[in-house]
Amino acid sequence: MKLLDYTNRLFLVFSSILAISGGIALYVAISAIMQKETNEKLQANVSRIVAMIEKGENLISIPPILEIEKIKFDFAENEIIRDTLIFDSIEGEAELFREMTVHKTINQISYRITVRQFAIEPQDFYLLIGLVIGSVILLLISGLFSLHHIISRKAWDPFFKNLEKLKEFSLQLQKPVALADTEILEFKELNKVLITLSEKAIKDYNNIKVFSENASHEMQTPLAIIQLNLEEELQSNTLNSAQAARISKSLNAVRKLQKLIKTLLIFTRIDNHQFDKTTDLSLLDIVNSQLEKFSELIEMKKIQVKVNLPEGTLLSTNPDLFDILISNLFTNAIIHNKSNGQIEINSNGSELFISNTGAALLVPAERLFDRFYKPTGSKGSMGLGLAIVKKICDEYKWNINYQYEKEWHRVSIAFTIQNSSNIYK
Repeated sequence: MKLLDYTNRLFLVFSSILAISGGIALYVAISAIMQKETNEKLQANVSRIVAMIEKGENLISIPPILEIEKIKFDFAENEIIRDTLIFDSIEGEAELFREMTVHKTINQISYRITVRQFAIEPQDFYLLIGLVIGSVILLLISGLFSLHHIISRKAWDPFFKNLEKLKEFSLQLQKPVALADTEILEFKELNKVLITLSEKAIKDYNNIKVFSENASHEMQTPLAIIQLNLEEELQSNTLNSAQAARISKSLNAVRKLQKLIKTLLIFTRIDNHQFDKTTDLSLLDIVNSQLEKFSELIEMKKIQVKVNLPEGTLLSTNPDLFDILISNLFTNAIIHNKSNGQIEINSNGSELFISNTGAALLVPAERLFDRFYKPTGSKGSMGLGLAIVKKICDEYKWNINYQYEKEWHRVSIAFTIQNSSNIYK
């Protein structure tokens, strides 16, 4: 739920409760005032009638408005006020009256004086008050809701504009986020914090970028020297078998460390979007080139390779990254293949399929693309080959999947392929 809708809903609920409570209070207040005014009028009428009787004027009863009755029994003087229903022959129905009955002795004669006044019937009164109050409440809530919505939209407009600018922010542009100005204090403070954070992010990004490049360069130089010295020592005729074995083991460790540094540097460069340059590559040419590089290893394991790719299929991507992707997939398909096994490379125009024979996985398939994850018994692997493949696919928003069926491992990559006149997705 959007924040604006949430605040509007709360405002509507609160306004409704407040308006209904106010309507009930207004109804009670109007009822009390009307009853008080009616009682005062009845008392005034009784006083006038008593004064006229005292003057000896002859008054007659006018039912049901006025009834004057001489009584033979003495009553204590009192006043009784109540509501009563009386049948009105003219209206032909029972009508509600407010009634005041007074027992009073005037000129040595006891009288019962009853005066009445039409009262608004409850259902009519409730309906009238309900319609008036309901109309006022509806207009009030509608007006306030619309006004609140307009004001909120205007107040939140800079926030939404800045949100769009934040979505467009990129470290590659090397520019702090430019936010729209606002008169709202809270948004001003937020803008200051966001600008500061964007400046810090750019600075940290540049520092990490420089550190990664320098660290990689500085580490590779001494490792190259160590490798050279170990290789020279390994060629010495004075070494016995034990010493040669130790030097060979150390040399392998150095080579593995060099490969690790190179791989981690690729991750860093991908994260920093340093492979922005793209070109149209022939899928068939790239595959054939990589197969040529692995020809000796393929022959050593007596693997049969079948390639079924359409000619003229072009892929717009960075050549270095795509070389790494295909190389890692081929390495995986060869190393985890069996002797006299098979590799099949196919494409249906929208996907690339690389399949190889081999034993079933001993690990969950979804973990194959995790960094530094190595299946049990996998020797010499750092667990980064398929992780780099997944990283490259994520960078280009390609979809990569793995399947195993009937002793065949298959990796499929769905990407945008351009073929002379058509573009497939």
